[in-house]
Amino acid sequence: MTKINPEGSALAYPTYLGGVSSLAVSPEGIAYAGGVAGSGFPVTAGAAQGCVSGASDAFAATLDSQGALGSATYLGGANDDSLTAIALAGDRAVLVGSTASYDFPRVPAVRRSFAFVQPFVSNLRIGDPSAPAGPCVSLVIQNAATYYEGPLAPGELISIYGPGIGPQRAVGVQVDEDGNISRAAAGVHVLFNGIAAPLLYVQDKQINAIVPFEAGASDTTTVEVRYQGQVVKSGTWEVEPTFPGVFQPILYPDAPAGTQYPSAQAGSVISIFGTGLGQTNPPGVTGTLARGRLGHPVAPVKVRLNGVEGEVLYAGDAPTLAHGIFQINVRIPQG
Repeated sequence: MTKINPEGSALAYPTYLGGVSSLAVSPEGIAYAGGVAGSGFPVTAGAAQGCVSGASDAFAATLDSQGALGSATYLGGANDDSLTAIALAGDRAVLVGSTASYDFPRVPAVRRSFAFVQPFVSNLRIGDPSAPAGPCVSLVIQNAATYYEGPLAPGELISIYGPGIGPQRAVGVQVDEDGNISRAAAGVHVLFNGIAAPLLYVQDKQINAIVPFEAGASDTTTVEVRYQGQVVKSGTWEVEPTFPGVFQPILYPDAPAGTQYPSAQAGSVISIFGTGLGQTNPPGVTGTLARGRLGHPVAPVKVRLNGVEGEVLYAGDAPTLAHGIFQINVRIPQG
C-alpha cells in the first residue's frame, strides 16, 4: 500500500500489507484495508477474531496517517472466506464479502441457507486493545458421509474437527452386550443441548458421533465438546428435519460374479447406505443398534438416477447398524 501526499508530488508512506482487495479512508487519514489472508497475518491486541479458522479468512486492518498498523483482525470460519468491500461506520467497519463456512460468525437470529457460498455483511470493531481477542472459530461439524457442513439432523452421523478435542491415541466405538453405544470415550463427551451423543471415534483432531434424536425438538442446538472435564469447543448449530448424505461405495448385489467395477443394469437393484434422513417411525432410539422392528424415515424418500426416478423397494434403518444409518434399496429405472 502506498500513500501519496495531497500535491501528488511525493510518497507519504509506502508499506506492505498483502492480500488487500478493498480500501476506505477516514477524514483523519486513517486507511481501512480489507482482503484475504492465511496464517501469519499480524492481528493486533483485542482483535475481533484472533486467529485464522480455515485455510484463508477475510481480514480487516487500519493504518494510521503515517502508515503504521493500528488494528487488525481475521474474520471467517473453517472454509474459504473473502472480502469484496469495506466502509466506515463511525469507529467501526462494515465488511462485505462471501463465505463458504457454515460456522461463519453471525448473530443467532441469522440462519444460513443451504447455498454453499453466501454473501455476508459484518459490522465490527476491528480491534480494542483494552479487550481480549475474540474467539477463533475452529470447531467444524460435517456430515460423516459427504463431509459437507450444514445443519444438523436428528440421528445424523457427523465428524467433528478441531485441535485438542481428544486423546493423541485414537479410541474406537464401544458397544455393550445390549447394543448400546458408549457416550463417553477416553475423557471425551459431546453434548447437544446437554444430551450426550454416542461416540464412534475420538482422537486429538477428530470425533465421529451421532446427533441425538432428541435434538430434533428444537430448531437450534448448542454443541459442547468436553475433554477431561473441560469444555474445549462449543458453538450453536441449526437443526433441520433432514440433511442426507450417502456413503460410498453404493452396493450392487445383482452384479455378475467376478466383476470388479460393474455397471448397474436397468431393472437391477442397488443398495444405498447413508445418514441424515432424520427421525423414523417407530422413533429411532439414540445410541442403539437397529435390531428387531426397523424404523422408516418420517420424511418422504425418492431416488433419482440421471434425473429418472427409481422404484424404492426399501427405505429405513440399516439392519444391525446404529440408529441413524439408513439403507435404501432401489431398482434401476430404464433410461
